[in-house]
Amino acid sequence: MRRQLVVLATAVIGLSTMAATPVRSTLDWGPCVDAPDDPAMSCTTLTVPIDWHDPGGPTIDLAVARRAATDPAARIGSLVINPGGPGGSGVDFAINGTTFFSDELRSHFDLVGFDPRGVRRSHPVLCSRDLSLRSPAAPLHSQAELDALRAHNKALADDCRARTGPLVDHLDMVSVVKDMDALRAALGERKLTFYGVSYGSLNTQQYAELFPGRVRALVADSNMDHSLDTRGFLTTSATTIEASWTAFTNWCGRTESCALHGRDVSALWNDLLAREARGELADPFDPENHPNLKEGDLIGLAFGAFYRPAWAELADLLAAVDEGRTIPRDDQPQLPGDPPEQGDVVEDSGAAILCGDYGFAVRDFREYSAYLAEQRRFAPDMRYSPAGLQSVTDCVGRQTRSTR
Repeated sequence: MRRQLVVLATAVIGLSTMAATPVRSTLDWGPCVDAPDDPAMSCTTLTVPIDWHDPGGPTIDLAVARRAATDPAARIGSLVINPGGPGGSGVDFAINGTTFFSDELRSHFDLVGFDPRGVRRSHPVLCSRDLSLRSPAAPLHSQAELDALRAHNKALADDCRARTGPLVDHLDMVSVVKDMDALRAALGERKLTFYGVSYGSLNTQQYAELFPGRVRALVADSNMDHSLDTRGFLTTSATTIEASWTAFTNWCGRTESCALHGRDVSALWNDLLAREARGELADPFDPENHPNLKEGDLIGLAFGAFYRPAWAELADLLAAVDEGRTIPRDDQPQLPGDPPEQGDVVEDSGAAILCGDYGFAVRDFREYSAYLAEQRRFAPDMRYSPAGLQSVTDCVGRQTRSTR
C-alpha cells in the first residue's frame, strides 16, 4: 500500500496543475431517463468487453451521466466520480451529489459518473431476492452456523451467476479501472481527473498503479487498504467504528441537546447489550413483530448513524430502546445505497465485487472466534464493525476468483 500511495502522490504532484488537452469525445450524449428535467444533465453508454483479456469477446454497456460545468468558458475538463460501495452508483452521484462538490470546482469541471460493471444500470448482478434476504447475519455462534453460512453463500453465488451470466467473474478492480481508462479516452481526455470515496479509493489506487502516465489529478477520500488480509481488514474496521463511537459519546457529553447528555453513554450502551443477550430488548421500530432485538441489529443501528453522522438521532434511538418506547420507522438512521428490488430478484453486486478484490477466507469457527475476540480488543464498546464482519462472512463459501 505504501508503494501505491507514493505512486499516486508522485503522479498527482507532477501533473495536478496541468489541464488536459482537449480531444474529441466519442460518446453520443442524450437526455437522462432519471433526470429528464435537468438541463445540465446528459447521459450515454460506453461499450466495454466483459473480459479485458478477450477484448473482441462479449460486451456490456456501462451507464454514464454528465453534469455540465457551470462556466463553459472556464471549463478545464471532466472530473470522473465514484461514490464507493462496493455497488454505489456513479450515475446517481452525478445526478444527486452536487452539494458534495464546491461551486468553484463545478464551474471548471463536468461531473461524470458511471455505474461500474455489475452495478445498477450497467448489467447489474441479479440474484434471488428470497436467497438474499435469508443470508445469515453476523455474528455467528457455532461451527454449525458457519457451515450453514458456507452452504448458503455458495447457493446464492451460484444463483447470481445463473441469473447474471459470465460478468460475475469479471467484476474485479483491475477490470473496472480498465473501464475507467476507456471512459477517459471516450470523454476526449488525455489524462484522467478522478475523485473516489471509500471503496472508490481503490479505483484511485489501482488506476495510478496501472496507468501512472495517464493521471492528471486523483483524489482518494476515506482510503481503503487493499494490502490488508482478513485479520487486518477486521481489526482496522473495528478500530474505526470504535473511534466513531468515541466521537459520538464526546459530542453527547458536551452537547446539552443530546438526549443522553449527562449520562454515562458507554455504560448505558453496554447495559443495552447485556439486556439484549437476555432477550429483554424489542425492536423500537416494530416491537410487536420483532420482540427480540439482536446484538447485530443494535450495533448496526449505531453503525448506520455514524455515516451522516446522525448523532442526535442515535441518542434519541438509544434512549427509546432503553425506555422501551416505539419510534417511527422514518426516524431510523439508514445506510446509503440500498439496492433496488425487481420482483423476485434483487441487485446484489456488493459481495461479488468485494470478494473478488479481497479474497477473504475463514477456515473454521475457531478462526472466526479468534477474529471476533481480536476485534473486541480494538472495539471494547462497539465489539466489531457490522460492515467489516459482514464483508468477510459474505465471502465464506463463494467460488469467486480473486485478483489480489
